[in-house]
Formats: sequence, C-alpha cells, structure tokens
Amino acid sequence: MNVDRSGSYPAPDRQRDYEEVVVNLALWSAAGDALGWMTEMFHGNSGVRYRTGAGKVSKPITWRRRIGGQSGVTVELPAGTYSDDTQLRLSVSRAIRGDGKFDVEAFAKIEITVWQGYFLGAGIGSKAAASNLSKRSVNWFSNFFNIEKQQYTNAGGNGAAMRIQPHVWSARESGREMVKGVLHDSLVTHGHPHGFCGAVFHAKCLQSTIQNRRIPTLEDAQAFVEQMPQLEDLIRHDNELSLFWLPTWKRETNTELADALEMFRVEAVRDLDAVDRLFQFNNPPPQKNIMTCYGSWVVWKSNFVVRASRRHSLRCCCRNFTRMVTIQLLNVVLMWGFCGHLVVVYGLRIQFIGPDSRR
Repeated sequence: MNVDRSGSYPAPDRQRDYEEVVVNLALWSAAGDALGWMTEMFHGNSGVRYRTGAGKVSKPITWRRRIGGQSGVTVELPAGTYSDDTQLRLSVSRAIRGDGKFDVEAFAKIEITVWQGYFLGAGIGSKAAASNLSKRSVNWFSNFFNIEKQQYTNAGGNGAAMRIQPHVWSARESGREMVKGVLHDSLVTHGHPHGFCGAVFHAKCLQSTIQNRRIPTLEDAQAFVEQMPQLEDLIRHDNELSLFWLPTWKRETNTELADALEMFRVEAVRDLDAVDRLFQFNNPPPQKNIMTCYGSWVVWKSNFVVRASRRHSLRCCCRNFTRMVTIQLLNVVLMWGFCGHLVVVYGLRIQFIGPDSRR
C-alpha cells in the first residue's frame, strides 16, 4: 500500500511517513463521521438536543437515534459510533487485495450484501442497491435497480465519494488503475454521473493532497474536471463495462455517455467558478453567510468541490486559502454536520503545517 508517485515502493523513511499519513486519514475520517452523524439532518438546536441531550456537540458522546426507518426503534448508541460512511470505507479496504488490486466482485456480492445486516445511517438509495445485489442474477456491472422509486441511473449522491480513500491509499500509480478501481466501486451503487464522476474527482483531489502535501488549488481542480470525459475511454476498454454495463446504461438513460460526461464537466466548471468568486473576498464572509449566499447552488446539484450533501456540509478543495479560512470552513462544517472528507483534507493540512499531527 505504501507507494510513491513513481509507482515504486518508497524508501523506509518515506514508507513510514506514508503509513502515518494513511493512519491519520483513516482516523480523521472516522472521527468526523462519528461526530457529524449525531447532528446530521437537523436545522436547529432542538433536534440535536433531542438526540444528544445538548444543543451543541463538540466531542463524541452517548446519544440516541431511531434505527430502521420510521417503523424502527430508538436505541442508545455508544460514544464514537460511526455511520455507513466509515462502514463502507472499511468494506472497500477489505476488498483490496494484497497486491493493491480492487476485487469489485467481492465488494459487490459479499461486502455490500452482508452490510445490509449491520448498516447504520444508510440512505435509501444505498439500501436499494444492496438489496438488488442480493439477487443471484445481479452482478456488480448489472445492478440497475428500480425499487420503490429508487433508480440506479438517478443515483447521484455522495455515497460512492465517501468511500474512495482506500483506493487512493493502495494506489501503485497515480493514473489509470486508481481511477479504474474508483470507477468500478462507484458503478456498483451509483449510475448517475454526479455519483461516479464525483467519486473520481474526489479521489484525484485526495491523491494530489497526499502526494504534494498541500490542498489542491482551484487550477488543480479544474484540471481534474477536464479529465472526466476520458472516463468513456476507460469504460470502453473494460470488458464488463463495455459489453454489459454501457449498453444497458445508454438504453435506461436514453443518453450517450460522452454527452453525460460533458454535461458533468460543464456543471463542475461552473461550480468551480462559484467557489472562486466566494474566495475573492479580502475578508472571508461570515460563516453562516457562506451557506446562505451560496445555498442555491451548494445544495446538491453537481458540485463536488464545495458541496452540501445530505449532511449540509462543505466539502473539499478550495484555493490555497489561509489557515484562518480553513478553520472558518471547519466551523461551518461543525455547525451543519461533518462530511468526513473535508475533515480528512483539514487533517492533512494540520499534518503538514501544524506542530503536532497527532492532535
């Protein structure tokens, strides 16, 4: 798993450094998930107080949540309990072989199907994908579910993006193989370009952060977005995707893949421009105004740079802004609920500019 940019295993000192980075990434992600899951989907203190007994949460505590949907039961969860985001990140890790290759069949037909027995906080789309994969006739490249108004080709949420980290950690090269693993993983559950392109973009941002020891600039993000149309070539050179997945996807969406990828690129560039305008301020805007002023585009469309998902949380990769702005963004995330990945990027920020990376 410990690989440098050239694709070869690093020297011992670099190997130890890389291992520490991966450990810190994993811990930051799980910590952010455990804290944010307690407060997600609430717009005021009353809901948070109902779950946790306090109007503000600053550390993991014992809390309660209804498990199993509207007809489920309310249970008490121990401090530090994490959600499906971390559960599936661990599932992906288990599906990566010792040689760094992602076993997509093991992930789809074992990890995802068994996950139904222990998931916590899973969305209805992810549940539908897992349920359909339980059928003997459904494989990872043919999971075109249509269950209770949940449709595979409309699945464009953040679930795939939240589990890309193990692919980056285990990558032996910076290009095609890592992207292929992320794409295989994403297409198991997400058939909308927002879902699978967003996951690839997320992976490229994280890999760039690890390799270069800095948060990617907007120019870097622009370059990643411009690479999205290349996914068509990767799909066409993949046996299962080209022979089985692609024809079905085109029939179900009545869309050419190239057109869908181009539409994603255009939308993402537009959102990057919006982020750029946000950080043109000499003085960053008040925390609450960030979400208020940009809510019309931040609330889920196609934005994978600064985006609010079901957790109403800012995410990923802005200009090389100051630490003050980084902390302001983190405070916004604390207010609205952690998303995990910004915490990961923020954690790397501390790792490389702060005095103590383990705090």
